[in-house]
Amino acid sequence: MIGKAGLALAVGLAASPALASAAEPVRYTVRYGLTLGTFEPVAGEALCIADADCVIPLSLSPAIEIRLRGHPENPSWGTAFVFCAGMECGFGNGRRTTGYGGRVNRLLIYDGVAQEGGIEILGLRRLPLLGQFDFAINR
Repeated sequence: MIGKAGLALAVGLAASPALASAAEPVRYTVRYGLTLGTFEPVAGEALCIADADCVIPLSLSPAIEIRLRGHPENPSWGTAFVFCAGMECGFGNGRRTTGYGGRVNRLLIYDGVAQEGGIEILGLRRLPLLGQFDFAINR
């Protein structure tokens, strides 16, 4: 049997908006466009959940995968990942991951990535530009 104090605590926890919103994941929509080399431009929309990988649906061959992971409180900020099957590709920072911030973003995709484990000044070695990924985030 629950006493008056336990019942009051249970009712208070159930009515707490912070706990109710913590149970519901933040959902957001990504509208995107990708231009990449000689491929036809790709555009689309994806429904995503913040703080989880959101795979952008691309039907390119060889396979190129772009994933976004929006911040749990504000998905307009997060991390982007790129993977190109059969080749090295990365963002302007020379890596396969980069941060983004804002409702509208443009990420340039390059042929190649920085060498791991060493110091490399990317400005001295120009990587060929493969294309760009533009996207807008709406909640």
